[in-house]
Amino acid sequence: MQKQPEKQKKRQKRTHMSGEELKRIRIGMKFGTCDMYRTLGLPRRTYQDYEAGKRGIPEDVAQRIREAHRRDREFMAGLPTRIDAAIERKFPGGVIPSFQDEKEEEL
Repeated sequence: MQKQPEKQKKRQKRTHMSGEELKRIRIGMKFGTCDMYRTLGLPRRTYQDYEAGKRGIPEDVAQRIREAHRRDREFMAGLPTRIDAAIERKFPGGVIPSFQDEKEEEL
């Protein structure tokens, strides 16, 4: 009987992103570890190993991390404008009536 040739795992290119940098990005996004590994589509243990520095972070994972961080920054930057627009749609005259309006109603 012939021996099956061993399959060699394809090694992914590792990045220069450290576990500390990954943690700093996660905290900056105000994400817990659970939020982050789910966002990236990773198993929990794998993500924990990346953040603890026990495993090198593959390039494709680093790209997903950077993309999630970029999207989060863009979302947060535009949030005040979207909130103002939503308030203006809901309350065209403003949220708090002015005192002048109250005086006119009393008369």
